[in-house]
Amino acid sequence: MWRTLSTVQDAESAVRGYFITHGEPFLEPYSHARPELDSNLQSLTQLLADSPTQLTRFRELDRRRVPGWTA
Repeated sequence: MWRTLSTVQDAESAVRGYFITHGEPFLEPYSHARPELDSNLQSLTQLLADSPTQLTRFRELDRRRVPGWTA
């Protein structure tokens, strides 16, 4: 879970840097974060498989994700 949070924070920082500077190099961490986030979320789904209540909550949060944020 902490790895997922760290990945999201890295991506947010990259996007902020890009918006402020319009510098393409700032998008590199974002580009790396997208597939990593998908992998992390898949792992979380598997870890929560034995807890229906937590899995339901997690899926609700996942549905609220910004469309297009991940591949």
